Amino acid sequence: MNTLLTFLLLCSMAVAESATQLKPALVRDVSLQKVPLNERERIESFEVTVTGARIVSVHIPRDWGFEVQAPAPGIAVLKARAGHGVGMLLTVAELQRFITIAFDDHGHLQHEFSIKVKLVVYLYGGKEEQDLGRVLEVPPKSVVLEEVKQPPRTSEPKNGPNHAVQRTSATPPSLT
Repeated sequence: MNTLLTFLLLCSMAVAESATQLKPALVRDVSLQKVPLNERERIESFEVTVTGARIVSVHIPRDWGFEVQAPAPGIAVLKARAGHGVGMLLTVAELQRFITIAFDDHGHLQHEFSIKVKLVVYLYGGKEEQDLGRVLEVPPKSVVLEEVKQPPRTSEPKNGPNHAVQRTSATPPSLT
C-alpha cells in the first residue's frame, strides 16, 4: 500500500510540474511607426502598458534605462528614459522591435489584449525660449505587432535586432 501511495504521489508531482510550465502560444515584436514629432522635439521617455500578454524581452536605445513592472496579473508596464539629453531620440526609428511580448494559452481568456504607448517629448526652445515638454499618446495604428520567426528564449536575452520578422496587422492577434 505504501508503495502505491508513493507511486501516486510521484506521478501527481510530475503532472503538476509539467502543467506549471506555460509556453507562449504566440510571440510578437512591437514596433512604433509613423509617429510624427514636431520640429525640435525629442523623445525623452516612454511608457508601454500591455494587458493580456507579458513582456519577455526589451531592446532600448543606447544610454537609456528602463524598468518593467507587473502591477496586477496579466498587466505589464515598461517605463524607459534617456539617461541624458544626447540620448533623446529624434524619431521612433530606434523603437523598431523594441519589445517582445508573449501571449500565454491558459485555456481561457484571462484579459482582453491591449497595448498603450505614451511618449514624453521634449521641445528644445533654444536660448531665448523656454524648454517645454508634452505627453504624446501614440495612436493604435502606429503600434505594429510583428511575427517573430524564431522566438527568443525566455531564459536569456536576444542578441541584437537581427532576428527575422514578418509584418502582420496592427490588430491584436487571436489565440484561437
